Amino acid sequence: MRRGLLLLALLAGVGGSKLDNVARNNAFIGYTETKGKPCVVEDRDARCPRWASSDECARNPSFMMSTCAKSCGAPCEPEADDRLAKHANVGAVVFHTAQGDIRVRLREDLSPVVAGMFKAFASKPGASGSFYRSEAIPEPGAVDNFGGPGPPYALVQGRLDGNHRSDLPREGAPKVRRGHACLIGGGPDFFIAVGPHPEWGNGHTVWGEVDLHEMGAVDAITALDVKKETWGETHVTVLVHPLRFELSFEPPGWPGTLANLRGAGSAMLSDVDR
Repeated sequence: MRRGLLLLALLAGVGGSKLDNVARNNAFIGYTETKGKPCVVEDRDARCPRWASSDECARNPSFMMSTCAKSCGAPCEPEADDRLAKHANVGAVVFHTAQGDIRVRLREDLSPVVAGMFKAFASKPGASGSFYRSEAIPEPGAVDNFGGPGPPYALVQGRLDGNHRSDLPREGAPKVRRGHACLIGGGPDFFIAVGPHPEWGNGHTVWGEVDLHEMGAVDAITALDVKKETWGETHVTVLVHPLRFELSFEPPGWPGTLANLRGAGSAMLSDVDR
């Protein structure tokens, strides 16, 4: 029941408008090296240091260790880079926004039809769309009307311009984690998860994945101005000024894909060293 009501909320739409230029916030990402493999220890919310100093890491460990790993002193997570290596030789759809580029590596191994639709559209000249909903990570202990975490709901939601299929098949649907790009219903609306969503079970087709090192632009969107609305029985936050994006496709083996990921990691390592 809860999943169905949330899906109805996700399916509701908001029209696009001209984007505003808004300053980009820090992504609060730390980067270290362990045994020659990059690994990630990151905070996913600007309030993490304050929460940690108030002993939330001990009082609410499940939420805090997934949201505020850096502030809570969590160990490095090398599996993030293992995931990159496993799927490095795949194409990527790139969302070019005023907040930076969002590179979504296609998971055709999970969802070939849905990933293929995004690939085909991004390959067309002038492909574009809008992000219209922005949900930050909820406060510790926040519970919605359905008993789950939120609001807000830790996602950024968008829509492609033009006419697209709304009857795309249900394909690979693992539990949603941070960085997953997911289809909403039969499409063409979609969201990128800002945090993990085990409470949604296997409810959404995952068609792509943003590497954790490249989530800065997604996190920046959650810092833009929003207004509250109610979709059905769900309280949501939508962007005051929908954020326009242009799309491009990077084929497998594109020189910038892996290099950009490594470069981002090196830059973050330098920031930590300073």
